[in-house]
Amino acid sequence: MNNTLQKRSSALDLIRCMACFFVVSAHFFKYSEFNGGPIRGAGIYVMMMLRTLVMTCVPLFMVLSGYLMHDRKISRRYFGKLTKTLGVYVLASLVCALFRNLTNTDPLSFQQTVRGILEFTAAPYSWYVEMYIGLFLLVPFLNVLYQNLENKKQKQLLLGVLLFSTALPSIGNIWCFLELEWWLDPTIPMAHYKLVPQWWEEIYPITYYFIGCYLREFPLKLKRSVNLVLIVLVMILSGSYCYWRSYNTYFIFGLWQNNGSVAVVSLTVLVFSLLAALPMEKTPRALKQILARFSDWSLGAYLVSWIFDVTVYKVLNAHVPAMPERMPWFLVTVPLIFLCSMALSAVLTTVTDLLLKAVRHRK
Repeated sequence: MNNTLQKRSSALDLIRCMACFFVVSAHFFKYSEFNGGPIRGAGIYVMMMLRTLVMTCVPLFMVLSGYLMHDRKISRRYFGKLTKTLGVYVLASLVCALFRNLTNTDPLSFQQTVRGILEFTAAPYSWYVEMYIGLFLLVPFLNVLYQNLENKKQKQLLLGVLLFSTALPSIGNIWCFLELEWWLDPTIPMAHYKLVPQWWEEIYPITYYFIGCYLREFPLKLKRSVNLVLIVLVMILSGSYCYWRSYNTYFIFGLWQNNGSVAVVSLTVLVFSLLAALPMEKTPRALKQILARFSDWSLGAYLVSWIFDVTVYKVLNAHVPAMPERMPWFLVTVPLIFLCSMALSAVLTTVTDLLLKAVRHRK
């Protein structure tokens, strides 16, 4: 562990841990029924800005993939590394299925469990694994493209094209410019004017992957104070827009807050750059070990956090009926679910490691 710890970047471990914490935080808004409205008041406005920040959760994972895997090449050894991800996923799915049956929460038969694992539905949050498998398989080929660009300008052009295709729709296709009624009440469901192409919006994981590659080669050089100010500024702008679009009704989802939106892309780059540049050299060894462990357990924690989401928020919502009064409980529920998820993931990850070690030993 000591030799491994010396080779690790604690800052990158911190990013993975923070991304997982943000995942749990984002689920607070779903399970506490924040999205059900009404959207009004200072407290809701502050929570709207916080929601914008934690939406960087999955994008941070994707940027980290590009940052760490920018030099991976086509090889049997590389593709073999996917087995641990699949192992953790299968065990997490089985645990989620067991929980469903023990608590009578959408119980699954044996056949339904097997089908759910194959369809990435047995563990409700396993859409990420389904996405990651494809991204992982593409990585060596994406690296060939990136590494054969001749200079920084060409790499910036690649990012520009991807941002145009995946992020620009989030600010170009969200308005009803000539409809006075809509400007007076933006919660009215109207067809927005389409100003930019939107077909490629869903390939945003590739955009984030290349952002990670780029930041590895050309870090964002900002003073920490400037970086923090920019994070707060984007939170205010995005949170204010979301508040305006949903004011006095339920929370309205739209392109402007998707994973690939301009607001989330901007915040992801700023948060990633802030954390990656933290001086972690003098961090106590014990803390580095905790970050390393939590980092290794983050995938499993993400997948099994559904179990604790369902359990904890059922109790919270029963004892605190009014949504505005649930908001302070963010400070309790999110850390609790995060730590419980990590504890369960520690078991699943350890079992996966032991099984893979036994298989390799038999070979």
